[in-house]
Order: sequence, then structure tokens, then C-alpha cells
Amino acid sequence: MSSNLTYSIFYNKTDWFRFLIWIKNYDMPNEINAFFLKMSSVGGDHIELTINVKNKNRIKIAKVVSDCFLNFLKKSRSSPIYFKQNNESYYLDFPNNTIHYGVHDYQLNEKEILLHYKLANIIISIFCEYKAETLNTLTEIMIQAFVIYSQFSSKNINELILYFQDLISFESFKYDKTLFLKQQRKDLDKFHQNRVALVDYLEESIFKKRNFPKNGWEKNLFDLYKLSNLSKQSSPEQILQRLYENIGYESLTALILMVEGLKALKNS
Repeated sequence: MSSNLTYSIFYNKTDWFRFLIWIKNYDMPNEINAFFLKMSSVGGDHIELTINVKNKNRIKIAKVVSDCFLNFLKKSRSSPIYFKQNNESYYLDFPNNTIHYGVHDYQLNEKEILLHYKLANIIISIFCEYKAETLNTLTEIMIQAFVIYSQFSSKNINELILYFQDLISFESFKYDKTLFLKQQRKDLDKFHQNRVALVDYLEESIFKKRNFPKNGWEKNLFDLYKLSNLSKQSSPEQILQRLYENIGYESLTALILMVEGLKALKNS
């Protein structure tokens, strides 16, 4: 039997890449089966790290990993965070550069451990590749993730458009209406500035099935979809949604660009 140890590392998101590079190079104890990641800014910028271990090793590993994380925070503190009082919350954010235990729960199907573990490594690879520019490049990252997803989706063009429109509709409830419309206008302006290049790329990648990834995180994601297809453990939609949620993507930019790009393709 195994169980999860949960760590919420409160760390300025501009420096998330530093912690994830460290995790990539951290020599995990052999008793650890897998780990899972999720980025979030709810309650303060933090990385939710869940470690799956055998029950008999739980106490030992909890102490070893906790000491390593605390040592990292002592030596590699993230930039200060200046946050405003949130009138909608009764609680202040957790302090920066601290760890809190057992405050999140990574919902996990035991049969999907390998898929989730590989997805966590893909997220780490993304942050290691783009480093400090990761958060400024998430639109491009999500478009590329969508392109790879489309190779495995059984949906036709109309169904793909509806699928992403549903995602946008769901996401819009999280935003103040005025802010949402403002963001939407900004995103659409950005799309129109890049329309020709984006539509050409989507056409080559989605309809002509070219531009298959050959290395880096894109190839790892491509391989993960192939693995999920063979094992029947998770659908392409579930993997894309997990990636979208776990990477801490807060803007609607990529989804709107994708849908508008598909519309343009459909109408061209």
C-alpha cells in the first residue's frame, strides 16, 4: 500500500523555475514511487508537490524530504512578494519562502500514477527550458501543447472548436466580467497581429500532420499521449486539462488564440 505526502512550497512564481530546476537535479530517495506537481497562486504563489511512497517508509521519507526542502529555502530564497489585501478573503496569503504540510490533496487514480509522474516531469522540463521567461511564454507553450493534443484527438474541426469554447466559457466564470472582456479584447488583438503565422502553423500541424516534435518537452508530451493511447488510462482531453491546470496558467490567451485560429482555418 502507498500513500501521499503533500508539501506546499510558497515561493514567488517569478522564481518557480529555480525550485523546479533544483527538483530535476535532486536525487530522490529510492523509496519514492513518484511525485506530482501543481502550480498555484491561491493563498500565495506556491508549488504543490505530492510524493507517493510506500506506507512503511512514510515517516522516514517525510523527514528526509522536508529537511531537503527547508535547506533549499534557506539557501535559495525567492524574491519578495508584495501583495495587496484581498477583501474577498478572510485570510492573508501564506508567507513567502515557507513550507506547509497537508494543505492540499492531489486527486489521483492509482492506475494513473505513471501518467501523472510523466506529466510532472514535462512541467519541470518546460520551466527548465524557458527558465525566467516561462510565465511570459505560456501562450506559446499552450498553443504547442494544443497542437500535440490535436494529433491524438478523435474530434473533427467543429468539435475541437466547441471543446475549446466550452473551456473558455467555464474559465470565464472565474473572472470579473469587465476584466474578462478587457482580457478578451487584448487577446484577440494579439491574435490578429499574429493571425497569418498562427493559422499557417495550425494548418501545417493539425491538418497536414506535420511539425511533429523531435526533442524537448514537446516530444515528452507527444510520447505521453502515445503511452496513454496504448494503456487506455487517460484521454487526450484529460492530459491536456491536467497540463493546463497544473502549470498554473491563469490567462485565457492561449485558449482564445486556439479557437480563433481554428475558426480562421475553418473559414479560409
